[in-house]
Amino acid sequence: MRTDDALGVVYQHYLTQEPYSQQDEHTYLLSPKAGSGKVKRVTTYSGIEILYSQVEYHQPYPTYFASETPIVELQFALLGQRHVDISGMDYSLAIGQGALIFMHDFEAWFHPPAGEAYTSFSLGIPVSLFNYAAAQLGGFKSIAFNQVLGRMIQLFDLAPIPAGFSREDIRKLHTAREIMEACMVDPPSLLALSRQVGLNDFKLKKGFKALFGSTVFEYLRQVRLDNAMKLLRNQNNNVTEAAIAVGYSNVSAFSQQFYRKFGVKPSEMKKIY
Repeated sequence: MRTDDALGVVYQHYLTQEPYSQQDEHTYLLSPKAGSGKVKRVTTYSGIEILYSQVEYHQPYPTYFASETPIVELQFALLGQRHVDISGMDYSLAIGQGALIFMHDFEAWFHPPAGEAYTSFSLGIPVSLFNYAAAQLGGFKSIAFNQVLGRMIQLFDLAPIPAGFSREDIRKLHTAREIMEACMVDPPSLLALSRQVGLNDFKLKKGFKALFGSTVFEYLRQVRLDNAMKLLRNQNNNVTEAAIAVGYSNVSAFSQQFYRKFGVKPSEMKKIY
């Protein structure tokens, strides 16, 4: 089987295993027990896989998928945020962001958002076609696929500038996000954060929600849980150590929030990885 043919087989296999089932040639439905929504899929003559997903999960529903086939995928998060672990590396794509992903002989755990709509657009590109296109750019030789395996390259941010905000305001909002990431164990209060970045608290709250799709402290929770996932996946920390390392003093609250986000208890992570 040619690699280009194998790419279609990979997508077909992924879209016909739980929690999805095929309705017709181009439509795959999310199981009612998992949520609602569908994925539309078209395969071009050149072998490019085009997927448009509109789904909403009722509760955390982590799914596992593995493949030996090399894949280049261009992804766009149009609404909501999905977390994925690919061969031991954690990635998340927030609303309005695009990324280029290179995979080969991989294992992946997908953690879609629960209780909120998720819309995405993806292009699966055959490796031979990707290398041909890359070779045409500026006379460069074909990119060696093995040199970029396992990488997710964030290409750009599609999120529009919220009404009433300047580009300088947007820069300050990105700074606020970076501060929360850097200070997740001991984060500043909203007022302290607004003073640090030079925005009043109302504009900070409104702009952060509009730009990143969550409140400041919802984003902080996401950052903490994503980092806890990395610690537990590496198996160098137990649940209490991981909770404290990312800023939780209440281990029970940490475990509950971890389960809501990933659909698995933190104490069970050693069984998975």
